[in-house]
Amino acid sequence: MNLIRELVEVPGLPPFTADDSLWNMAEKWRKEYVAVKYSIAKLLQPKRICEIGVYSGIAALSFLYACPNAEYLGIDNLQSERDRGIEVVSKTQELLYSLGYKATIVIADSQEMGSLPGDAYDLVHVDGCHTKEAAKHDVLLAWNALTPSGHILIDNGHDASVCVGTFEAMREVLKGHLFDWSYFEDSVGNILIRRRLL
Repeated sequence: MNLIRELVEVPGLPPFTADDSLWNMAEKWRKEYVAVKYSIAKLLQPKRICEIGVYSGIAALSFLYACPNAEYLGIDNLQSERDRGIEVVSKTQELLYSLGYKATIVIADSQEMGSLPGDAYDLVHVDGCHTKEAAKHDVLLAWNALTPSGHILIDNGHDASVCVGTFEAMREVLKGHLFDWSYFEDSVGNILIRRRLL
């Protein structure tokens, strides 16, 4: 896939500060992160998006700025909030609503789900727990919730556990068949998998 990364100023993102306790991401990395998420969504133009792991909403805001008419469902277990001692997910929901997006965030643990809620999704963004087993579980959830030509975008593709969990899931569902995937390098790395009929 030929991805032209667009550097954009996404409405709703807080300004970068050097002592950033929310993002924990250098300004250069944050710009790259936003550019990749925005550009992928702009290219794919999903009508229905699901995200596992919302946190502060940087990906949600980037996706919805590229596809303002898309329906968005976020799932978050609030673990990152507890780890950092801050409250952001409810603020993200309020922000998405104030910007006029069709967005809902459900507080739930994806690891306890047997399927994703709602109808099929054109794009599922996986950014939950980074253990191999958790990544595998979330990718399987995502795969089973896709439309026939849908895509899964896995965040933190540079993390060996996430990467191994992702490809173990794909090996399991496709049982030796080929599938399309791409890797986009930014501050965290993104694995994009396209579903296609065998």
